[in-house]
Amino acid sequence: MPTRLLVVGLDSAEPLLVRKWASEGHLPTLSRLCELQQIAVENFPGFGNGVFWPSLNTGGDPSFHGRYYRRQLRPPAYSLEPFEEDSDMKLAPFWAALEADGLEVAVVDPVETGICHLSHGLEIVRWMAHGRTGPPKSSPVNAIGDLIARYGDDPFQGNSDLAIKNGLKLEDVIEVSRRRIETKTMAMLELLGNRDWDMFYVTFADPHDIGHLAWHLHEQIETGKDNSEIPVD
Repeated sequence: MPTRLLVVGLDSAEPLLVRKWASEGHLPTLSRLCELQQIAVENFPGFGNGVFWPSLNTGGDPSFHGRYYRRQLRPPAYSLEPFEEDSDMKLAPFWAALEADGLEVAVVDPVETGICHLSHGLEIVRWMAHGRTGPPKSSPVNAIGDLIARYGDDPFQGNSDLAIKNGLKLEDVIEVSRRRIETKTMAMLELLGNRDWDMFYVTFADPHDIGHLAWHLHEQIETGKDNSEIPVD
């Protein structure tokens, strides 16, 4: 079935590597996209991933949506408490407005953005995402159970940072990530074929996960120094 707008997010993908691999022919689709008009976007100085994605997804900066970091000071006692994406976000994501205008929308694993309970669209949050902040959820509520029954849960259980601590070698982590990408891609192709979507938005967390665990390999490429023996804590 046709989809009018397909949005694919690559969470924290290193642009230097993406451009390098695209130019070398390893990423033919991205290579073709790189030939089109591009707009560079810079993150807010001093802020990271957890501010950029909610700002993109809500259309407001953190002074409006309220999400600065995973844990934040909460008045009046200014205790340090987790930011609850499903309830503490002060702005609704843009797909809520699209559905309100009668469009058919599907959103899978939006980064650091909670569920807004679409009435007739599809939302899946925290399935194969980087650093789960809560259990996977969906709207309609049974969608996540159906998805996991067909394709399984995240092989990293929502925290890839623990993979090497739990005994996996880096090459094993990379292989698990490859299978995870393949599984999610198959699931997304099935969901894409289920309905005539006006917008289908999915984010892949794997660049972020591998970035945490293989940063020393990227540094080796950039500096020419062999950092392959640096342990990952």
